[in-house]
Amino acid sequence: MLIGYSQTGSGANQIRCKYLTIVANQKQENIEVFFFRQEDVNIRDKTINGLQYDIVIDKFVRKTFPYPDIIDCGGNAFPQKPVKASLRSESIFIHNRFGGKMAVYNMVKDSPCAKYFIEACKYEDVDMNELLDTYGEIIIKPVGESLGQGIYKISKNGNNYNVHFKHNNSTVSAEEFRKTYDPKFKDGKHIIQEYFDSKTSHGNPFDIRVIVCRGKDGKWNYSEKFARIGHPEGVVSNLAAGGYIIAKGLDSFLEMNHGNNFRQINAEINYIIDNVPEMIQSVFPYLICQIGFDIGINIDGKIKFFEINGNPIYRSDEFNSAIARIGLYKYLYSNKSKILQRQKNTDSKRRKKY
Repeated sequence: MLIGYSQTGSGANQIRCKYLTIVANQKQENIEVFFFRQEDVNIRDKTINGLQYDIVIDKFVRKTFPYPDIIDCGGNAFPQKPVKASLRSESIFIHNRFGGKMAVYNMVKDSPCAKYFIEACKYEDVDMNELLDTYGEIIIKPVGESLGQGIYKISKNGNNYNVHFKHNNSTVSAEEFRKTYDPKFKDGKHIIQEYFDSKTSHGNPFDIRVIVCRGKDGKWNYSEKFARIGHPEGVVSNLAAGGYIIAKGLDSFLEMNHGNNFRQINAEINYIIDNVPEMIQSVFPYLICQIGFDIGINIDGKIKFFEINGNPIYRSDEFNSAIARIGLYKYLYSNKSKILQRQKNTDSKRRKKY
């Protein structure tokens, strides 16, 4: 089995490549791993001039490989369409983007799991004032994956609007909002939705990140669960803006913030882990290998998803992550023909549609 990792700017996949090689060697798994950049791909010969970790000399060595059985990559690893199309014709891609937030909501709106998603509309398609009258506070944010950036919270203040962006609050008149913010939000790239208030007892925004991944039998396995706590003046639990993580003592965290409700909340999170991934898979055309859920919990214990992500960032140590990854790779490899055909068919339908 040959696994290819796309090289990222952070170098994270180079580290994963190294640890996966070590773990596969320890467990005597018949797995070869290498990492590569888009520029390393020769679509004429269908070869890749990649880098492979050599355990003996503790260095990466450049070698020429055929197209791998499986490519583990981020959504934007191959911006050149001919390269991406060539690779996808031969290799299973682990990550297939769900699409923007509107696409995700439209995908699941008739599913039993729709109750966990916050209804979203394009900014220009609705009357913001009507939503403010209904919900009191609303969120405006980019339609695509934004990593918690570019999020505005809006509320009414008499005839004016309160605008909360990052750690800053301002009050603007209706005329000023129309001139300053309307053109920005009416670009077809922003959505508007109810503000779901998920805060700790100290007023910090928080969510629970849950990651599930398919194992060697193709069944969904719980992988990680941790709380992300944001800056008290922030709108979301953005770690880059002064937030932090609680990975241990999650039950104590929930009990401290939700009292006796924490058992019911935990039970519902476990229900999500056990059932919702397959509900999402049933309405998504590609095989989903992993899902990250960003779960908000309000003061009443109600649960909503802020985001779902098909390429979540793991927090676990690289050894345990590699062990879990090997199980997934074995499942994909043993079903390569069927999964690759599904990928090709869906790619073809999408090309015809767009």
